[in-house]
Amino acid sequence: MSSSRKEHVVICRDLCVHTQNAAILSSVFFSVAAGEFLGIVGESGAGKTTLLRLLSRRVRLQDGVTISGTGVLPPEVWLVAQENVLYDHDTPLSAVSFLHRLLYESTTEKADDEATRLLLRVGVPELVIRQRIGNVSDGISVGNRRLVNVALALCAKSKVILLDEPTTGLDSSATAELMRVVREVCHTTGCACICTIHQPSDEAVQYFDRLVAMNGGKMYCAKIPRRRWWY
Repeated sequence: MSSSRKEHVVICRDLCVHTQNAAILSSVFFSVAAGEFLGIVGESGAGKTTLLRLLSRRVRLQDGVTISGTGVLPPEVWLVAQENVLYDHDTPLSAVSFLHRLLYESTTEKADDEATRLLLRVGVPELVIRQRIGNVSDGISVGNRRLVNVALALCAKSKVILLDEPTTGLDSSATAELMRVVREVCHTTGCACICTIHQPSDEAVQYFDRLVAMNGGKMYCAKIPRRRWWY
């Protein structure tokens, strides 16, 4: 996909986050086009999560913290954080249906129909849609939890989806399926997605339209993924 032919929905110029003792992000420049699936790879502490939290407007200015830089960011941004934000007693259907009713004041029947359509679209199995989400040990799988969050983002008509290390805890097959679905969602809906990865693998990076690396709060490269390019 050529991002030059698409409107850039995220643009960051000289983005910096400093504490009194360290630079968390330092002179970060990048952009993401509508419909593009951007991967960010880096070790723990590289600044990946801070960047996503900043883009989702979840970084609070505390004593000794300064933020600078300019850019463009739409209001419709959805962060899929590493921690679980789904209620154990919900089902995928009830979670997405509730959001639809809340946002659009729709009837229960209409909300359930739309929720079912979105869940199936992102790859949640039909048999899982009405299952109790539960906890990680006795509920739906980690991969399906991430897909439910993607469905929630689509329900909210997000223009940008932020995925913070979504492949953590997934095997190679589940990783490939999650990445494939997210890329398809980006290309068919036009929403942009920024996805962080701690340990890059062929199963993950092959689906990115573009890949950048972060280390020490800085962004170092941008390229089209190639198999085993990091070796």
